[in-house]
Parts: sequence; structure tokens; C-alpha cells
Amino acid sequence: MEEVASLHEITSLLLTRGSTSTRDVHRAFTYRLDPTVKQAQGLKRLMALQCELYNAALEERTMTYEWLKRGISTKKVPSKFDQFVTLTGLCELRPEFGPFGISVCRGTLTRLDEAFRGYFRRIRAGQAPGYPRFRSVSRWDSLSWSDVSGWKLTESSRRLYLQGVGHVKANLHTPLRGTPKTLVVRRRGRHLEATVFCSGVPKAELGPTGNSIGIDLGVGVLVATSEGTLHPNPVTAASSPRTLPGHNASARHTAAARTAIAKRPPRSPV
Repeated sequence: MEEVASLHEITSLLLTRGSTSTRDVHRAFTYRLDPTVKQAQGLKRLMALQCELYNAALEERTMTYEWLKRGISTKKVPSKFDQFVTLTGLCELRPEFGPFGISVCRGTLTRLDEAFRGYFRRIRAGQAPGYPRFRSVSRWDSLSWSDVSGWKLTESSRRLYLQGVGHVKANLHTPLRGTPKTLVVRRRGRHLEATVFCSGVPKAELGPTGNSIGIDLGVGVLVATSEGTLHPNPVTAASSPRTLPGHNASARHTAAARTAIAKRPPRSPV
């Protein structure tokens, strides 16, 4: 009896047999970081500085547009490259930015520019525009390096060097492939992770298996094969029921506390 193809084999077949291109592809590799206390404090300080830079650049664009619209000034709204130029004297005005370099600052300004491009794209499409908002430090949880300056990943020592932070320990569970181009460091709950975006990654081709199978992509199920096997759609976290341990207990405690507060007698006027 022939072995039934798994969902992973079917997905790989769809991705590789649908295209005959042999060009290199882009890949992202994500690793968990394990910084020391001092390094974690440095990353927290760097995130606060980049949040301040993001808000300042957003305010510059917004106020320049308001002055231009009211006829107060004829200066055009600065572009991403115009704001790049202002980074030259940033370290002199704000010495606290100096140890971290300006590469991460360029990544922050690029992030703001992408937000504005998405804003204008939604306007042209007739959708809700969603003007870029100012960010609070508590909700700023990522750092971007737009090029390879200011950071370096050493696979032999399993360390990620970040300028101004130091050599951070990284869990390199998968070796890098291709040429590293950009880096993003994110805060995921209590942990930190680094995503390295690489180009020139060789495309992995699957060898012939000698088996033939019919595949039909459906709506009720993800894939139906000619052998009668049905692969259901994956359940996302948004549609799956809450099964976190202690979730219901926490909700009960919150409801009980609200009920107790509501039953308290009102205070007598002084």
C-alpha cells in the first residue's frame, strides 16, 4: 500500500512544483536572545530613545504639513532622506544617542516612512486612512537596523553584537543561509528575539518521489487529496477558544472584586 502524503509534503509540492524559477530567495531567521541584566537595561534605554526619535520625526512631518497648509511656511514636508540628513548632528545635540550609532536611527525613520506610505496607499484605495500615531515608550517594542552596520551575528560563539549594548547571547537553533541584510530586535512578552533578514538564500528543490496524487484546495477544508484524505484548515489563535491555564480563575476573581466594590456602602460626606 502506498503511503499517504502528509500535509507538509503537499504544501512543499505546491510551493516548489508551481514555479520553475531557480533564482535565490529571501529568508528570515529568528533567534531567541538571552541578554544579561546590563544588556537588557541597554536595550530598554535604546528603545526609549528610538521611541522619542520616532515621535519627534512624526511631529516634524505633521507640523510642517500644517504650516504649509495654512500658508505660514513654504517648506515642503521632509522625506525619509531629508530626515536622514538631520541625523548627522544628532549625537552632538543628544550625546546619549552616540554609543548606539545612527544605523538604528535610520531604521526607525524608515519605519515611520513605511507608516506614511501605508497611510497614503489606504487613502488612494478609499479605505480608512489611519494617520500614523505617536507612540508611548511602554508600547515601543522593536528596533530596526536598515543595513549591516551597527550589528554582527557570530555563529561560532553564538553571540549577536549590538553597538552600544554588547555581545548578546543568541539561541542559534538554525544556521544562517545567504547574506544578512537587515536586523530587527523585538520584545515578545518577557523575552527578546532577533530576526535576521537574508538575501541570496539558495532555493531548496525537492527530489522526485515517483508517486502521483491529485490535490484540490477547498473552503471547508484546506486540502482534499485523490486518496480521500482531508486536511482541515489550521485554527488560528483568534478563532480558537481561550485555553490558557488560570484564565477562567482570573476572570472570576476580577468579577468577584468588582461585585465586592459595588456592595460597599457609600462614603458619608465630610
